[in-house]
Amino acid sequence: MVNLCPYGFDKRFHRAGLFGIVNFCVLGRLDNAWKGADTAVEGFKKLPDEVRRHCRLHLASYDNPPPFTDPNIQACGWMSSEEIPEFLQQMDVMLVPSRDEEVMRLRKELREVKEERDILRKAAAIFSRVKR
Repeated sequence: MVNLCPYGFDKRFHRAGLFGIVNFCVLGRLDNAWKGADTAVEGFKKLPDEVRRHCRLHLASYDNPPPFTDPNIQACGWMSSEEIPEFLQQMDVMLVPSRDEEVMRLRKELREVKEERDILRKAAAIFSRVKR
């Protein structure tokens, strides 16, 4: 069952027995930067302490799960398609912070161009010293 609450939390959908913990998740092949797991982590860390202590962020799934110092952020190893339904049943909110793959590719190309420009500048500076 999926419930969308675009204007805030609807108390009718709150599950009993949560003990005040709200479970957020990001699901996908999160080793890929365009999935945006870092954006979810950044946003989670910006929650006020009194809110964040009642929340858990579950990041599923990684080939190589990164370590997190925040005990409320859990990076999960690779999850099979058979495991996903049970995992999602335990979650309250699913985040989809994905970036556009084309934008990510263009950013990478821009970084490469900047690196090439820096190399050319350094080479020109070295060449000008050698030329003297």
